[in-house]
Amino acid sequence: MNHNPIEIFDKYLLHLQAKNQIQRSKDSNGRYSASGAGMCLRKHWFSVNNTPQDETAVKSLRVMNFGTIFGAEVEKAVHWFKDQNISAETYTEEHIVHPIHPISGHFDVLFVDKSTKKGYLYDIKTANSYKYKMLFGRKPDPNPATNYQFQLGTYAWLLNDTKKFCDEVVYMANAYFNKDNGNMQIMEAPLDFIDIAQEYWQRLFAYDGEKPALNDMTPAYPWECRGYCPYISHCDSPTRVIKKSTIQTVIKKEAINV
Repeated sequence: MNHNPIEIFDKYLLHLQAKNQIQRSKDSNGRYSASGAGMCLRKHWFSVNNTPQDETAVKSLRVMNFGTIFGAEVEKAVHWFKDQNISAETYTEEHIVHPIHPISGHFDVLFVDKSTKKGYLYDIKTANSYKYKMLFGRKPDPNPATNYQFQLGTYAWLLNDTKKFCDEVVYMANAYFNKDNGNMQIMEAPLDFIDIAQEYWQRLFAYDGEKPALNDMTPAYPWECRGYCPYISHCDSPTRVIKKSTIQTVIKKEAINV
């Protein structure tokens, strides 16, 4: 008898991926995903048009699963805090839909002051030491990617327009966890990104069903086409790099069914 725990874990991750894709599809119901804010416009187009996704390397699934687990632990901590705090309403992983536009998503953490109904929005992120150093080190990246700020701005826009959880978001930030040494730090996002994010989505809506042309937002960052897009085999971006899948054939065939 030979039961390999690594193979079992990989099969489990493939099972979770398929299950989560089904749930996300039900939640979105044909809408654009807020989590992709600030990224390539074509990625959204492929998604809402039900384009089959390319295979994801199991190694990548392992890394993403760690982020999911850490986020779940932060969620538990926030609810523990909620039980001891009477000044704020606390919400985690809530699904929110724009009242007019076809866009929805799940925000991570929202604190709402009970007296003012003002919202304080947070996204939970994990990063390796290099990424963390480029954000918080002595010599930070002078031109960092801003897609995480776009995400916060998008969630804030949805919250402001729906009024479902708060009257207005007055603060938003990403909370980073360094996976290599356990350090954590907050990076505030300017509230200007609420308007900037809205302009980004209006630009996408303007295509009205047409595939976005190759321009400065397709892709938004060259690295999107180098292992960070599940639709790369369907796109003709000049910066794309198609890598051989690292998913073993035996794992793919024997993956646990949903």
